[in-house]
Amino acid sequence: MWVDADALRQVLNNLLGNALKFTDRGGIEILLELRLEPERATLLLGVHDTGIGIALDQQHAVFKPFAQVHDAHTHPTGGSGLGLAICNDLVKALGGQVSLCSVPGQGSSFEVLLPVVIEAPDSGPVGQPLAGRSLLLVEDHAMNRTVVSRQLAALGASVSTAADAAAALQVQASEPCGVVLLDCVLGDINGYDLARLLRRQELEQQRLPAMLIALSANDAPAHVQRCRDCGMDAVLYKPLDTRQLLSLLGLGSSPTGVADASPTASDDPMWLHYLQAVLEEQQAINDALRAHDGKPLRHHAHRLAGVLRMLGQPSLAGIASDLHELDLEEPADWLEVERLLGYLRPALALLTRSCPTSAATGSAATAHGPETRSVPDPWT
Repeated sequence: MWVDADALRQVLNNLLGNALKFTDRGGIEILLELRLEPERATLLLGVHDTGIGIALDQQHAVFKPFAQVHDAHTHPTGGSGLGLAICNDLVKALGGQVSLCSVPGQGSSFEVLLPVVIEAPDSGPVGQPLAGRSLLLVEDHAMNRTVVSRQLAALGASVSTAADAAAALQVQASEPCGVVLLDCVLGDINGYDLARLLRRQELEQQRLPAMLIALSANDAPAHVQRCRDCGMDAVLYKPLDTRQLLSLLGLGSSPTGVADASPTASDDPMWLHYLQAVLEEQQAINDALRAHDGKPLRHHAHRLAGVLRMLGQPSLAGIASDLHELDLEEPADWLEVERLLGYLRPALALLTRSCPTSAATGSAATAHGPETRSVPDPWT
């Protein structure tokens, strides 16, 4: 069975933390149940407590950011009021739903329903060429991590995920995967340095080397050369083309009936979440520009490039990548930022023109569909 482990862990931590805060007596029960139906599989996660409960007229507010439905004077628990809101956003991003049943004085029950992918047996049925293979995906963007993991799981792979380099090193130290797909800009260290650390770890543990593949929003020749120099085996570009991945692994192309899972405006609810992410990254870039702070500007430019590639907008992603590559050490660099943003802003406004304030609400987007693009050879 596959589900985004990082997101599920965060949801459970937040729900359990909430239960602990408001349960002074009695107990807390965690329920985990796999529900199998002919056409789908669903994971039920329940957290039930015997705490103080929540009044019916306040239950609608618990998933809103900064909501504090209990009187701080009568029950001083602290907290920012973001835990349940984060749960709600994560569950919706994974295509699931969260519900609440609560009675004051008796307790609360939070239940999460998430769609999951059932992995193929070792023999692997026809149409799942990655059955029996373990892959590690290192990606700090939660939505990208979810979409790419779905693609890999649909091909039968056993998928582990890591949101940063530290988690990736831990996974490879304890349960090493034969193939590692890694983004090159992470929150702690970059993917180039991570590749070197992974190669060093393999030598120290005397393991066979994994296949390291960059999955990047950057297609510049200098980036490809850096990937080669740090010990990576190949470079692929977002959105992931599973045909190229299978070709790199010597498995031909995607089987009939298995399509790449990049979102499109007409057929994937993730499309609207990606449009919201575009707005968020653009705002973060504008904030960094006003503060004249180069590090967050470059970081969010890279994230914007990745989101735009997932939306099938390689031309706009290329401009965002150019922003990321700027040194921002000279005044002329900041003039170049303004020039590049001058190209991006009207295009992004057109792309996101129908995106509501929150990706979790509103109707389907009517923005332009993805551009078509042929992906170059991994080392050219």
